[in-house]
Amino acid sequence: NLGNHDVLAFLPNGRLIAAFGGYGESSGQLIGPTGIAVALDGTVYVADADRQQVLAFSPTGRPLRAWGSWGSQPGQFDGLSAVAVGPQGTVYVADTLNNRVEAYTSDGTLVGVAITPDPVALGDAGEGQVTVTDGLTGASATVSLTAATAGS
Repeated sequence: NLGNHDVLAFLPNGRLIAAFGGYGESSGQLIGPTGIAVALDGTVYVADADRQQVLAFSPTGRPLRAWGSWGSQPGQFDGLSAVAVGPQGTVYVADTLNNRVEAYTSDGTLVGVAITPDPVALGDAGEGQVTVTDGLTGASATVSLTAATAGS
């Protein structure tokens, strides 16, 4: 819920079961949530474009961890727009203005990078691969992420 800076969880019947986040920079708060994904274990990942961070929450909304900062180096972001989670728990992050998608372990360790123009939406395409939508053309492509190295 971008306008209220929070995450709302509903049952299939539409019943609200959890709400968390809220505006701010303290642990568990959000400023500009732009993407959300839920892992098989129930962990909720939120891309926050204003904080330039990925935040992880328990299924009940308890803050677990956050990673990232503004910049262009590995592990830094400029224009977070989407997040997706693979079946093995790999977290994929669309870093739009840095023209790349990065892959992380569930604890925030960078494990892969794919250079791709203007990524704005992601979808899991199997472990190590992600479907990326280009924000300029609307075209989608499946890309493989290569192993990340320090300083690359």
